Amino acid sequence: MSKHARLTSGRRTPLFNEVDLMTKNTTHGPEQSSHELRFRSLFDAGRGYIFPCDASGRVDLDKLSERARSNYLFARAVVGQELAVPEVHRRDPHPKECMQ
Repeated sequence: MSKHARLTSGRRTPLFNEVDLMTKNTTHGPEQSSHELRFRSLFDAGRGYIFPCDASGRVDLDKLSERARSNYLFARAVVGQELAVPEVHRRDPHPKECMQ
């Protein structure tokens, strides 16, 4: 089974809502860090994936860690099946530690 999913009623479901492991380092340009691309689970409220992006929703794959890049490609591949169409949101400059 994949590290980034679990089986729930026969469906792969993302295990986390992660921002902290998405990038190789935490320094980005102002535009890169000001927005995030959110893929929400169609089946489990509060589950999904979040990736740093620019205001247009473009994710810089070169700045993602290997794990994050794999998760991003997975998320894009299952839009409409397991995840909703992604939305661009302005990133909260003071994120909460854990969304419950």
